[in-house]
Amino acid sequence: MKSNNLSKFLFGILFVAFFVSLISFPTQLPSLSDLNLNFQAQVSSAGQQSFTFSHNNGVLVVGVDGWTMSLAGGNRGDKLTVKAWKDGAEVNGGNFLRICAVRWRRTGCAQTGRPTRDDIGHWVEKVFINDVEKGQISFDVRERAPTQPTASAISFTFSHNNSIMVAGRDRWTITVSGLRPGDEVWADAWKNGTALPNGSLKICEVPNIVSPFHNSCTASGRPIDRDLGVWEESLFVKRRIGTGTTTQTINIGGRGIIRFEVVRAQTTTAPIPAPTTIYYGCVNHQCVSLPQSDSRVRWFGPTGLSSCRVTCETGETFPAPTYSFAGPVRGSNAIPVGNSYTYTLSNAQPYDILYVKAWKDGNPKGKFTICRVESNNYHCTKSAPVTAADIGLWEGEVGYTRSGTDSILGPRGAVMFRVATTTAQ
Repeated sequence: MKSNNLSKFLFGILFVAFFVSLISFPTQLPSLSDLNLNFQAQVSSAGQQSFTFSHNNGVLVVGVDGWTMSLAGGNRGDKLTVKAWKDGAEVNGGNFLRICAVRWRRTGCAQTGRPTRDDIGHWVEKVFINDVEKGQISFDVRERAPTQPTASAISFTFSHNNSIMVAGRDRWTITVSGLRPGDEVWADAWKNGTALPNGSLKICEVPNIVSPFHNSCTASGRPIDRDLGVWEESLFVKRRIGTGTTTQTINIGGRGIIRFEVVRAQTTTAPIPAPTTIYYGCVNHQCVSLPQSDSRVRWFGPTGLSSCRVTCETGETFPAPTYSFAGPVRGSNAIPVGNSYTYTLSNAQPYDILYVKAWKDGNPKGKFTICRVESNNYHCTKSAPVTAADIGLWEGEVGYTRSGTDSILGPRGAVMFRVATTTAQ
């Protein structure tokens, strides 16, 4: 009995040793070519384990590209790490940077990311699987190239384009729109076919105030005797890049986009007419020339434009908002069921809110938001139909909310109408 047990024990030892030998030693030794790392198509492999990197020997652009690095053919717990150098300097003190690790019931793992401006430079990385070096990758991180500006959104008006001006009498005005805060408008000029020797002329500049209202600039002047002749001009914009002194040039139009002639006043026995007086008003936070009879005129004469710009365009004082209401049938205060009413808030600032406190047949109905001014606008409007449920006499107090503070534009009764089934009611 004992000898039988001993035989079984010895046989068990021999079987285990034979099984371990099958696991520990492959039936065929790998060739040297199998040990070589293959980098083609950005893939490195060693046996069954392999890694890939999306931009090996390529370029990653900040704000545009994202990278992916992955491990395949692995087992649970296998980890993918790198040691990195940026522009020849060690990253993370030369220590491992963990990419990913294979989880339970997985044969691979991956990591993605996007470079930032701090990553700009040339990168070299050694790749490790389970702390064993498997290959090397390299790539460049570059900053996104600035978008070349175009003049498609820029427009201009010139009061005497393709016209004649009388020296000492007429006054020209130029307005350029579609600009950005800090933009400068310049011109190159030719008189009687010869370029001016003093070079480019600065026309006007947009105040460097970030606001949806600061998107244009205006200049005005009067020719004198030394300006007599035929003029041609080109227009361009100088736009600052970032916070430095570097500028980009945006061409609005080449030579001849502005043409005019300056002539001498004819000598006659008739009295010489007085120079034309230009009247200015603030319309939607822009200085514009207006007829003298316009109620919005507040400035005039040679200094009118500059005075208007200080008040209207630089933001020191803005005209108060106004509102309008439309809807009742002409000659009546009635709005028939099915017709619409319209509220409009004008001369406002971004994010202003137009509201109405309403009473129906003398009973308060609450405070209602009508519309809200968008961030790039100066007015808002809203229309809505009335229904049979609205039949009755309505009164409204109109106001606007700015930065949480209400201001009344019209007291109760400023808006009053009756909703009726017919206009006769």
